[in-house]
Amino acid sequence: MKSQPNKKRANPIPAEKPGLSVQNVWPSLTGIRGLAALWVLLLHAFLMAGKAGDMPAPIEWLMAMGGTGVDVFFTLSAFLLAMPFAEAARRKEAFPNLFSYARKRFFRIIPAYYFQIIFVLVLALLGVGAGMPWSAPTPGGVFAHSVLWINAWPLVPAYVPTWWTLPVEFGFYMLLPWLAIFLTDRRWYWLLLGIALSLLYRHVLMQSGLTRAEEVYWVDHLPGRLFQFLIGMLAAFFFVRFRFHDRLPKERPRNLMVFFSTIVLLSLPSLGWLQGSDAYHGAPTTQPVLAYWHLYASVCIAIMLLAIASGKNLLDSILQSSVLQWLGRISYGVYLWHYPVMVIVRENMGGIDAARSQFIAFFVVSFVVSITLAFLSWHWLEAPILRRAGSSSGL
Repeated sequence: MKSQPNKKRANPIPAEKPGLSVQNVWPSLTGIRGLAALWVLLLHAFLMAGKAGDMPAPIEWLMAMGGTGVDVFFTLSAFLLAMPFAEAARRKEAFPNLFSYARKRFFRIIPAYYFQIIFVLVLALLGVGAGMPWSAPTPGGVFAHSVLWINAWPLVPAYVPTWWTLPVEFGFYMLLPWLAIFLTDRRWYWLLLGIALSLLYRHVLMQSGLTRAEEVYWVDHLPGRLFQFLIGMLAAFFFVRFRFHDRLPKERPRNLMVFFSTIVLLSLPSLGWLQGSDAYHGAPTTQPVLAYWHLYASVCIAIMLLAIASGKNLLDSILQSSVLQWLGRISYGVYLWHYPVMVIVRENMGGIDAARSQFIAFFVVSFVVSITLAFLSWHWLEAPILRRAGSSSGL
């Protein structure tokens, strides 16, 4: 769609100063980050306790699909980070300062991650977590982790399994300024091509006779997950475009968007019946419908994000609660710390059988210790560094 000259535009985005966004912080989206972190924590508690057992079916369903929290993180990250680029492109202004952007992205991820590398090396020295990937570090492995060469080729499995997302996320950070040139009315279609190529990459790898470990590691590495970030970018593009023309969905339509996208997202595991299982949660597969499970999830999430960012909606009272706002701010720390904490708690309880039989105690202790460490990480490490880097948000 060809843009009209500026003088003919109706309802331009107001701004206090040229180039500034009307809004760059959405409390409800912070709440979604908190929910996503909690969701991933629930999944790992569920798995570390041997799938817990004797749990109400709806609770088990929600816990088992906690990996969807990663889909939320990827799509939401792209949505928020692409927003300033989309607004600059819409106003035909220069993109945000790339040096400042790179500095903020580096300091958002790396310091807390490096601190945790040191932490797990100490655990290895003390013999804590025997059998875990961190229990036998090598100089080459430590170097690979220090440069985020995790789950790539040659294969270096992450010392802490949840770290696999960090090179994926950081890779997108580096690609975003280049991809941002497509956030225009004339070029956004190229992002659809990028989505198709990312999915094609996944398809080719799954047909290449890889071992199961290689499939799991490489299919979910970039560019295998790039399509989720591109979907988030498209959501940001259309949000800015609709807002610019005063065409954002009104309250009733956006409530419907939130409701149905949430229902579809929570129902996705039921697609498991296609391969004879009770539920499916996105593991690499050659089944032609299930192979695109993460695509369906990201589309649902993108619709939800666009609707929530558009104004008041039916989830605001939950997402803007003080608990979820707090969890959202410390969500990166929760994501980093919960897994090694659970390993230590499980060992001290006597192993997987004890964690299963005393699941409530296992979960509560793991949760309390994890969020405490996450808060300390945010208060003493992440927030001070982000302030120095010029970033006031927890993203």
